[in-house]
Amino acid sequence: MLKSTVKLSRTSLRKNLTTTRCLRQQNSDIDKIILNPIKLAQGNKNNHDQASKLKSDNTDILSMEIPVDMMQSAGRINRRELLSEAEIARSSVENAQMRFNSGKSIIMNKNNPAESFKRLNRIMFENNIPGDKRSQRFYMKPGKVAEMKRSQRHRKEFMMGFKRLIEIVKDAKRKGY
Repeated sequence: MLKSTVKLSRTSLRKNLTTTRCLRQQNSDIDKIILNPIKLAQGNKNNHDQASKLKSDNTDILSMEIPVDMMQSAGRINRRELLSEAEIARSSVENAQMRFNSGKSIIMNKNNPAESFKRLNRIMFENNIPGDKRSQRFYMKPGKVAEMKRSQRHRKEFMMGFKRLIEIVKDAKRKGY
């Protein structure tokens, strides 16, 4: 008797799973375009038959009217119109160039390598890579690290005060004192 109840629960579970699969397949067209329009627009390059089928499916999906208000409220898009394939490709290239840079690599310009090296140098100094290299060269005891930080903080405060004093002196000379 226990086995029959287990079988009944399994069959009811299977029925529930198949109904959810059907529901997912009905909404899959909208889900594809919302989740990844770039991948959808590119299609499958390996299989030409599948690619032509996907392209025809893509045009059907792209021609569908999706309620913009619903997508905006869900945070899916921030424009009033969907982008064309050319705009999607252009924006993906721009995003690839603007991705996070840790200061160790750059995109080389073949026509102007000097500009690329200047950019690398600027990025390295913005991220303080030479300073990090010097500070990490040798191990320092925690007390010595605290002493150095305190010394650097006081030097920084002194330089700010000194520069302020120099500005006051320059201003006074300009006014004729």
